Amino acid sequence: MKPAETLGRLLRRWYIVVPGLMLAAIAAVGAWNFVGPEYERSGTQMLLPGEGNLPEGVTNPFLFIGGLALPADVIVQSVSGQGALTDVLADHPGAEVVIQRAPGSAPVIKTTVTYPDDVGAARALQLVMAHTVATLEELQSTEGVALDSRIEIATLTVDNESTLLQRTRMVVAAVVGLGVVVVVLVFAALIDGSVRRRPRRTRRRIRPSTDAADPAESPSDQTQSMIDATESTVDEPELNDSETKTVAR
Repeated sequence: MKPAETLGRLLRRWYIVVPGLMLAAIAAVGAWNFVGPEYERSGTQMLLPGEGNLPEGVTNPFLFIGGLALPADVIVQSVSGQGALTDVLADHPGAEVVIQRAPGSAPVIKTTVTYPDDVGAARALQLVMAHTVATLEELQSTEGVALDSRIEIATLTVDNESTLLQRTRMVVAAVVGLGVVVVVLVFAALIDGSVRRRPRRTRRRIRPSTDAADPAESPSDQTQSMIDATESTVDEPELNDSETKTVAR
Protein backbone atom coordinates (compact mmCIF):
# COMPACT_ATOMS: atom_id res chain seq x y z
CA MET A 1 0.00 0.00 0.00
CA LYS A 2 1.37 3.39 -0.97
CA PRO A 3 1.97 5.99 1.75
CA ALA A 4 -0.29 8.49 -0.02
CA GLU A 5 -3.12 5.97 -0.10
CA THR A 6 -2.65 5.15 3.57
CA LEU A 7 -2.65 8.85 4.48
CA GLY A 8 -5.81 9.32 2.47
CA ARG A 9 -7.53 6.54 4.34
CA LEU A 10 -6.57 8.01 7.68
CA LEU A 11 -7.75 11.48 6.65
CA ARG A 12 -11.10 10.10 5.53
CA ARG A 13 -11.52 8.42 8.92
CA TRP A 14 -10.39 11.40 10.97
CA TYR A 15 -13.29 10.85 13.37
CA ILE A 16 -11.56 7.60 14.41
CA VAL A 17 -7.95 8.83 14.30
CA VAL A 18 -8.39 12.01 16.35
CA PRO A 19 -10.12 10.37 19.35
CA GLY A 20 -7.62 7.51 19.10
CA LEU A 21 -4.67 9.89 19.40
CA MET A 22 -6.29 11.52 22.40
CA LEU A 23 -6.77 8.09 23.96
CA ALA A 24 -3.09 7.28 23.30
CA ALA A 25 -2.00 10.46 25.09
CA ILE A 26 -4.22 9.66 28.08
CA ALA A 27 -2.86 6.09 28.22
CA ALA A 28 0.75 7.33 28.12
CA VAL A 29 0.13 9.80 30.95
CA GLY A 30 -1.58 7.09 32.97
CA ALA A 31 1.34 4.71 32.47
CA TRP A 32 3.78 7.48 33.48
CA ASN A 33 1.93 8.09 36.74
CA PHE A 34 1.37 4.41 37.44
CA VAL A 35 5.00 3.30 37.12
CA GLY A 36 6.58 6.10 39.11
CA PRO A 37 10.29 6.99 39.39
CA GLU A 38 13.11 4.92 40.85
CA TYR A 39 15.81 5.99 43.30
CA GLU A 40 19.41 4.82 43.11
CA ARG A 41 22.08 4.98 45.80
CA SER A 42 25.65 3.65 45.83
CA GLY A 43 28.35 2.96 48.36
CA THR A 44 31.93 1.69 48.23
CA GLN A 45 33.97 -0.41 50.64
CA MET A 46 37.67 -1.29 50.65
CA LEU A 47 39.47 -4.34 52.04
CA LEU A 48 42.44 -3.70 54.31
CA PRO A 49 45.04 -6.16 55.63
CA GLY A 50 44.97 -7.05 59.32
CA GLU A 51 47.60 -5.76 61.71
CA GLY A 52 49.19 -9.20 61.90
CA ASN A 53 49.86 -9.11 58.15
CA LEU A 54 51.74 -5.82 58.21
CA PRO A 55 55.53 -5.65 58.49
CA GLU A 56 56.89 -4.69 61.88
CA GLY A 57 56.80 -0.97 62.45
CA VAL A 58 54.33 -0.25 59.57
CA THR A 59 51.13 1.43 60.65
CA ASN A 60 49.63 2.36 57.25
CA PRO A 61 47.56 -0.58 55.89
CA PHE A 62 46.82 1.23 52.61
CA LEU A 63 50.38 0.54 51.49
CA PHE A 64 49.70 -3.19 51.38
CA ILE A 65 46.35 -3.55 49.65
CA GLY A 66 47.78 -4.80 46.35
CA GLY A 67 47.18 -8.47 47.11
CA LEU A 68 43.56 -8.10 48.25
CA ALA A 69 41.93 -7.96 44.81
CA LEU A 70 41.31 -11.72 44.77
CA PRO A 71 39.69 -11.78 48.25
CA ALA A 72 37.47 -8.89 47.10
CA ASP A 73 36.23 -10.99 44.17
CA VAL A 74 35.46 -13.86 46.56
CA ILE A 75 33.44 -11.60 48.82
CA VAL A 76 31.49 -10.17 45.86
CA GLN A 77 30.54 -13.66 44.73
CA SER A 78 29.51 -14.63 48.25
CA VAL A 79 27.35 -11.57 48.87
CA SER A 80 25.72 -11.33 45.44
CA GLY A 81 25.04 -15.05 45.02
CA GLN A 82 21.55 -16.31 44.25
CA GLY A 83 19.35 -16.01 47.33
CA ALA A 84 22.11 -14.44 49.42
CA LEU A 85 20.18 -11.21 49.94
CA THR A 86 16.68 -12.66 50.22
CA ASP A 87 16.54 -12.45 54.00
CA VAL A 88 18.42 -9.16 54.13
CA LEU A 89 15.97 -7.39 51.82
CA ALA A 90 12.82 -9.12 53.06
CA ASP A 91 11.35 -5.75 54.06
CA HIS A 92 12.26 -4.17 50.72
CA PRO A 93 10.59 -6.22 48.00
CA GLY A 94 11.42 -5.13 44.50
CA ALA A 95 14.83 -3.73 45.41
CA GLU A 96 17.51 -4.20 42.77
CA VAL A 97 21.04 -4.68 44.07
CA VAL A 98 24.26 -4.76 42.04
CA ILE A 99 27.50 -5.68 43.85
CA GLN A 100 30.77 -5.64 41.91
CA ARG A 101 34.43 -4.92 42.34
CA ALA A 102 35.36 -1.48 41.11
CA PRO A 103 37.59 -1.30 38.01
CA GLY A 104 41.29 -1.38 38.70
CA SER A 105 43.52 -3.37 40.97
CA ALA A 106 42.30 -1.86 44.23
CA PRO A 107 40.14 -4.16 46.41
CA VAL A 108 37.14 -1.81 46.31
CA ILE A 109 33.62 -3.23 46.37
CA LYS A 110 30.83 -1.07 44.96
CA THR A 111 27.21 -1.64 45.95
CA THR A 112 24.33 -0.03 44.05
CA VAL A 113 20.70 -0.23 45.19
CA THR A 114 17.65 0.80 43.16
CA TYR A 115 14.29 1.14 44.90
CA PRO A 116 10.96 2.90 44.23
CA ASP A 117 11.26 4.88 47.46
CA ASP A 118 14.06 7.26 48.45
CA VAL A 119 14.11 6.35 52.13
CA GLY A 120 13.80 2.68 51.26
CA ALA A 121 16.79 2.92 48.92
CA ALA A 122 18.93 4.42 51.68
CA ARG A 123 17.87 1.74 54.15
CA ALA A 124 18.43 -1.09 51.65
CA LEU A 125 21.94 0.18 50.86
CA GLN A 126 22.80 0.28 54.55
CA LEU A 127 21.58 -3.29 55.03
CA VAL A 128 23.50 -4.66 52.06
CA MET A 129 26.77 -3.00 53.07
CA ALA A 130 26.39 -4.30 56.62
CA HIS A 131 25.75 -7.75 55.17
CA THR A 132 29.01 -7.51 53.23
CA VAL A 133 30.93 -6.88 56.46
CA ALA A 134 29.16 -9.78 58.16
CA THR A 135 29.90 -12.10 55.23
CA LEU A 136 33.63 -11.28 55.38
CA GLU A 137 33.72 -11.98 59.12
CA GLU A 138 31.85 -15.25 58.68
CA LEU A 139 34.19 -16.50 55.95
CA GLN A 140 37.30 -15.80 58.01
CA SER A 141 35.77 -17.22 61.16
CA THR A 142 34.85 -20.41 59.35
CA GLU A 143 38.44 -20.79 58.13
CA GLY A 144 39.82 -20.17 61.61
CA VAL A 145 41.86 -17.08 60.69
CA ALA A 146 43.51 -15.44 63.69
CA LEU A 147 41.92 -12.21 64.83
CA ASP A 148 44.98 -10.05 64.19
CA SER A 149 45.43 -11.56 60.72
CA ARG A 150 41.87 -11.12 59.51
CA ILE A 151 41.11 -8.82 56.58
CA GLU A 152 39.21 -5.74 57.58
CA ILE A 153 36.73 -3.76 55.53
CA ALA A 154 36.34 0.00 55.62
CA THR A 155 33.55 2.18 54.19
CA LEU A 156 34.82 4.70 51.68
CA THR A 157 31.73 6.47 50.36
CA VAL A 158 27.95 6.38 50.84
CA ASP A 159 25.54 8.50 48.84
CA ASN A 160 23.60 10.96 50.97
CA GLU A 161 21.09 11.65 48.21
CA SER A 162 19.50 9.34 45.71
CA THR A 163 19.73 9.68 41.96
CA LEU A 164 16.28 9.96 40.41
CA LEU A 165 15.83 7.54 37.53
CA GLN A 166 13.10 8.16 34.97
CA ARG A 167 14.16 5.71 32.28
CA THR A 168 11.79 2.89 33.22
CA ARG A 169 8.67 5.03 33.36
CA MET A 170 9.64 6.77 30.12
CA VAL A 171 10.00 3.44 28.33
CA VAL A 172 6.69 2.14 29.68
CA ALA A 173 4.82 5.32 28.80
CA ALA A 174 6.28 5.37 25.27
CA VAL A 175 5.44 1.72 24.65
CA VAL A 176 1.86 2.14 25.87
CA GLY A 177 1.28 5.34 23.87
CA LEU A 178 2.78 3.99 20.65
CA GLY A 179 0.88 0.74 21.04
CA VAL A 180 -2.45 2.55 21.25
CA VAL A 181 -1.54 4.74 18.26
CA VAL A 182 -0.68 1.73 16.11
CA VAL A 183 -3.91 -0.04 17.02
CA VAL A 184 -5.98 3.06 16.24
CA LEU A 185 -4.32 3.67 12.87
CA VAL A 186 -4.67 0.05 11.79
CA PHE A 187 -8.31 0.01 12.89
CA ALA A 188 -9.06 3.20 10.95
CA ALA A 189 -7.38 1.85 7.80
CA LEU A 190 -9.31 -1.43 8.04
CA ILE A 191 -12.62 0.36 8.50
CA ASP A 192 -11.94 2.56 5.48
CA GLY A 193 -10.95 -0.42 3.35
CA SER A 194 -14.02 -2.45 4.27
CA VAL A 195 -16.36 0.46 3.55
CA ARG A 196 -14.81 1.17 0.15
CA ARG A 197 -14.95 -2.48 -0.89
CA ARG A 198 -18.65 -2.76 -0.07
CA PRO A 199 -20.74 -2.85 -3.34
CA ARG A 200 -23.12 0.04 -3.87
CA ARG A 201 -26.79 -0.72 -4.47
CA THR A 202 -28.46 1.07 -7.38
CA ARG A 203 -32.18 1.64 -7.46
CA ARG A 204 -34.05 1.61 -10.77
CA ARG A 205 -37.35 3.29 -11.20
CA ILE A 206 -39.88 1.53 -13.45
CA ARG A 207 -41.73 4.06 -15.51
CA PRO A 208 -45.26 3.16 -16.60
CA SER A 209 -45.58 2.68 -20.35
CA THR A 210 -47.81 5.13 -22.18
CA ASP A 211 -48.90 2.36 -24.56
CA ALA A 212 -50.03 0.06 -21.82
CA ALA A 213 -53.12 -1.95 -22.61
CA ASP A 214 -56.41 -1.09 -21.07
CA PRO A 215 -56.96 -3.52 -18.19
CA ALA A 216 -60.66 -3.58 -19.10
CA GLU A 217 -59.96 -5.27 -22.44
CA SER A 218 -59.95 -9.02 -22.68
CA PRO A 219 -56.80 -10.90 -23.74
CA SER A 220 -58.26 -11.55 -27.20
CA ASP A 221 -59.06 -7.88 -27.72
CA GLN A 222 -55.54 -6.93 -26.69
CA THR A 223 -54.07 -9.42 -29.18
CA GLN A 224 -56.25 -8.10 -31.99
CA SER A 225 -55.25 -4.53 -31.21
CA MET A 226 -51.59 -5.48 -31.48
CA ILE A 227 -52.21 -7.16 -34.87
CA ASP A 228 -54.08 -4.12 -36.23
CA ALA A 229 -51.30 -1.85 -35.05
CA THR A 230 -48.75 -4.00 -36.86
CA GLU A 231 -50.71 -4.08 -40.13
CA SER A 232 -51.21 -0.36 -40.09
CA THR A 233 -47.46 0.18 -40.27
CA VAL A 234 -47.14 -1.70 -43.59
CA ASP A 235 -47.05 0.69 -46.60
CA GLU A 236 -49.62 0.03 -49.35
CA PRO A 237 -48.22 -0.38 -52.94
CA GLU A 238 -48.52 2.69 -55.20
CA LEU A 239 -50.80 2.44 -58.29
CA ASN A 240 -49.60 3.55 -61.74
CA ASP A 241 -51.59 5.81 -64.04
CA SER A 242 -53.28 3.06 -66.08
CA GLU A 243 -54.46 1.26 -63.02
CA THR A 244 -55.76 4.54 -61.68
CA LYS A 245 -57.78 5.20 -64.78
CA THR A 246 -59.22 1.67 -64.81
CA VAL A 247 -60.29 2.04 -61.30
CA ALA A 248 -61.86 5.42 -62.08
CA ARG A 249 -63.90 3.95 -64.92
